[in-house]
Amino acid sequence: MKKETVRAGSLKEIKIAALMMLVFGFAEVVSGMTHRFLALTIENSRLAAVMGVTIGLLYLASGLLLLNGKKWTAVLAIAFLAVHIAGRVAMIVMGLY
Repeated sequence: MKKETVRAGSLKEIKIAALMMLVFGFAEVVSGMTHRFLALTIENSRLAAVMGVTIGLLYLASGLLLLNGKKWTAVLAIAFLAVHIAGRVAMIVMGLY
């Protein structure tokens, strides 16, 4: 069985994406706690704060998992991102944005 090779530049690109996920995840945690970030405002309620911080932490965790570079951590990061998207859609549907 032949091993799949990874392009040398793709690891660098994955690390850059992971670092961006860390920055944006932190921004989501901050906006979840302060209820505003740049032009984005969320409802000033406990539920909105908890959901916003949780979504941000999932994004942060996904970035950290991608930095690890192992296949199982990448799969877990994708699962976290799926939950992140579902949470964001739920917040929109509930009118928390």
